[in-house]
This record gives sequence, C-alpha cells and structure tokens, in this order.
Amino acid sequence: MPLYFIGIRRLSRGRYEIWAEELGRPPYAEISEGVLTERYIRALEQSIRQQPEGYLWSHKRWKHQPPVQAAQPSGAD
Repeated sequence: MPLYFIGIRRLSRGRYEIWAEELGRPPYAEISEGVLTERYIRALEQSIRQQPEGYLWSHKRWKHQPPVQAAQPSGAD
C-alpha cells in the first residue's frame, strides 16, 4: 500500500482543510533506508511551519517544561 502524510489546517472556527501527500509506493525495498522517514519529517515540518499554533496546541508535551535537575557533583578523588 502507498504511504501518505495526512495534514490538517484550521481555516476558521469549526472549518478545516485536510490534504494527503503521497510519500512513497511499493516496492519499498527499492527505497534507501531512512528516505520515507525523511519525507515524513519534511511534510510534518512544513505543516507545522504553516500553522504552528495548531501543532503546539495539540501536543501537551510541549506545553510544560521538564523539571530542572540539580547538577551532579563530579567524581570523587
């Protein structure tokens, strides 16, 4: 089956645009290792750059800073 990236863009309140971008087609053995991942990353980055507020809003992990850890003392003499 072909591999697609599905993007969603908010147009206005309650209105969205959805699109599909084909990233690859079988036979996948002919595609170099990491190429599909790179295509996905580029498509996702483009989507985020077009509407970053939508991405950050939908992923809670980006809403909070991780706790600051105290510096570990260097090794003993």
